Amino acid sequence: MNLIIDIGNSFSKLEIWDNNILIKQRTTNVLTVDEVRFFLMDDDFLTKVNNSILCTVSQRPDFLIDFLKDCSNFIFFDHKTPIPIFNAYKTPETLGKDRLAAAVGAHFLFPKQNVLSIDIGTCIKYDFVSAESAYLGGAISPGMTMRFKSLNNFTDKLPLIEQKEINFFVGDTTENSILSGVINGMAIEINGMIEYYNRIYADLNVVLSGGDGKYFENMIKFRIFAIQNIVTLGLNVVLNHNKSDS
Repeated sequence: MNLIIDIGNSFSKLEIWDNNILIKQRTTNVLTVDEVRFFLMDDDFLTKVNNSILCTVSQRPDFLIDFLKDCSNFIFFDHKTPIPIFNAYKTPETLGKDRLAAAVGAHFLFPKQNVLSIDIGTCIKYDFVSAESAYLGGAISPGMTMRFKSLNNFTDKLPLIEQKEINFFVGDTTENSILSGVINGMAIEINGMIEYYNRIYADLNVVLSGGDGKYFENMIKFRIFAIQNIVTLGLNVVLNHNKSDS
């Protein structure tokens, strides 16, 4: 079995996979060795997990890496890790590893097809893999919480609004105007991005993922494939890829 750890900007995800089947998952704000150990000890996964991979967009957690090396065949995911697609990004060392993992996950879902991964969390990350199995890059823009906070931080009187689902376009209060501007604005951006990719790449597949993806599933005008976490799927694919090559 595989242990997948994805350390993001806002929280961390722990998952256990058996081949390509997700068995167990947990999300936490602060990740510690004790928490990982407890996660594995539940249902006796500590003896069942043989392989692990860790991806982080923040500082390298050496204390956790040492633990994982002691109890499993461990991979620290970076731009040098062998992957089942070609990375054509011009500055691979600066590429967010979560973006690369998302690209691998999208390619796994739609192999040898044009596929655009849209991961909506702290940021909106657009990542494109061509039908030739090449990761070409994409785009990054602010996520929902970041937009709400920026309106509050960079103005004197605009309040900090919490995210929620909306069904209106014209905001009739300051709060509703902010909600409309952020959420409808993001939906228009996402639809515009998909439309532009559609013009360039034939038979485009679109994968929607991320913690805030659920707010936009019904606001996208194009056919999409929604998945809870494209990043951890990609990390599991990478881990299986390296097991088969070892």
